[in-house]
Amino acid sequence: MSDETRFSILQHIGSGELSVGEIAGMVRRDQPLVSHHLKILKECGIVSCTARGRRSMYSVSSPRLASLIRDIAEAGEQMDELCTEACCGIPESGEASGQAGIRGAARRRPNVIQND
Repeated sequence: MSDETRFSILQHIGSGELSVGEIAGMVRRDQPLVSHHLKILKECGIVSCTARGRRSMYSVSSPRLASLIRDIAEAGEQMDELCTEACCGIPESGEASGQAGIRGAARRRPNVIQND
């Protein structure tokens, strides 16, 4: 879920079922890429898929997980509002920000060493 595209997908399908095409339009990514991410999320049990005629509809696998995703997104937005320190890479008030919520958090903290 640390991937920006995957998290965005989860945010969109957290409130109901959507097709791959609908999700691709919402996250502004190509359909094959969205399908790839959905496949991974499905294999992990995070996303479920239901056939509706010729379409596959995707949703978050549990209401509890959907709620957690909403809470994480909200916490990320609150961090952006609270933190204006230069060390976080977040522009001071009045400047435009290229990132919202927790997206790009690793890029905003260049001095933090990440262990993969």
